[in-house]
Amino acid sequence: MASIFMTEDGSVRGGWRAVGFLLLSVLVVTALIAASRELPEDVAFWLPEVYLSALGVLSVTWLFTRRERRPLAAVGLELSPRALRQFGTGMGYGAGLVLVTAVLVVAVGALHFEIAPQVSTLDIVKTGLFMFGAVLFEETLFRGYAFQRAVEGIGRRWALAVFAIIFLLAHPMDESMPPELMTIASANLLLAAVLLGQCMLRSGGLALPIGLHLGWNWMLQTLGFSISGKLAFDSIWNPVFDTSDQWLTGGPYGLEASALSLPVLLAAVAWFSRGTPAVQSQP
Repeated sequence: MASIFMTEDGSVRGGWRAVGFLLLSVLVVTALIAASRELPEDVAFWLPEVYLSALGVLSVTWLFTRRERRPLAAVGLELSPRALRQFGTGMGYGAGLVLVTAVLVVAVGALHFEIAPQVSTLDIVKTGLFMFGAVLFEETLFRGYAFQRAVEGIGRRWALAVFAIIFLLAHPMDESMPPELMTIASANLLLAAVLLGQCMLRSGGLALPIGLHLGWNWMLQTLGFSISGKLAFDSIWNPVFDTSDQWLTGGPYGLEASALSLPVLLAAVAWFSRGTPAVQSQP
């Protein structure tokens, strides 16, 4: 029985450490958010929940790595010229994938864009900063310590599959969505999760997936698309649908529910699956 939980050298298996990390992260984040909601509004204003969530997961990551006597850099959390370059590269990849998808939707005559009547550069920057907190939380939770321990324990393919499903479950959809739209959106979210996991495996750090995730979300926002069903605000462009075929445009859910996102994400997954990853599975 002990072999189920422990390795031959007496340490807890990677898969169980991943489960413990996820459970503790949920508890810590929930506690931080609950505590912040008890604070006066003028104080809580300076403690956005997305950054509290990121702080909670980062704290648990520090706790687990310290217990293993390893630095945060060992799970891909570092601030260095290399990490900044990877972050910028990821931003470009994410924004590019959205632009390619948007061009495809425009090319088939499903929508066109109009300039938003009021554009505030400051609001766009504020939105980006808010998104960074949300992305930092998600990537540290889903591609950080837990994912990497799962890779050690069950291998890259199984880890990618398991965390893609967890990522999908963490993005619930409105039950009123048409079944075909929900199916497409689910497929796109699964592919996006695999892609982000591959970015971590390929680069050996979290800067690349954080950048790609932020670039993707920020470009969706800039173009006026909803992000996983959440309405965009402070955009530069407004998409105007020229067809009622939501399977092409993604409808109110956004481009992530467009069938034209599927080939774009598949191509990106295929690209990042090439070569030898920086993070290896344990034999």
